[in-house]
Amino acid sequence: RTIALETCGLWTILHSCDAPHQLETFIARAGSKEEFLAFIHYGHRAIASGISQFMSLCRPVISRWKALTLTQDDQDWYNGDLAQRHYGGVENILKELLVYLSRKNLRLLALKELDVRGHREDRYYGEDGGGYEWGSSLRTCRLSYFLPDPSSNFFSVTTFFFTQDAGDPEFTLGPLLEFLPSMPNLATLGLEL
Repeated sequence: RTIALETCGLWTILHSCDAPHQLETFIARAGSKEEFLAFIHYGHRAIASGISQFMSLCRPVISRWKALTLTQDDQDWYNGDLAQRHYGGVENILKELLVYLSRKNLRLLALKELDVRGHREDRYYGEDGGGYEWGSSLRTCRLSYFLPDPSSNFFSVTTFFFTQDAGDPEFTLGPLLEFLPSMPNLATLGLEL
């Protein structure tokens, strides 16, 4: 037990689905120098109450997030009722995240990796509020079935992986071709179509 409590690196994974007391414990036990891996999930809880509580609890360490992963539930958890679907999962979370950062004047200064895992059956509207400059250290960007607004936040990206369903009748290369110039330092590009 003592070894676990003294090993700060064991406490560096923060997930939006974790209970508030668990997040507070992890942040306290990680110490003042550790960087964090943050996971924000768009599911029932995020639809009902948003991510503001998670963001508020993480506020003291947001500048030490080194990796951020955004995920969402599959579209089939809506019981097949199209009227109850909530489209734009990861886009909604990204927009809420950027609004929070902007309002609190916060930056993700240590963020090296961004992983956004959309869903092939979801629909995104290109309204993530990407104009706010939230970080400049981003090196690796992985995007699945979703492209954010091109912005200066991607200027420092050197490695980019993109996954898209080329069999989707609505798929075109246009948005990807518009996004690529936002990464002028790109050295490695991976595409999975």
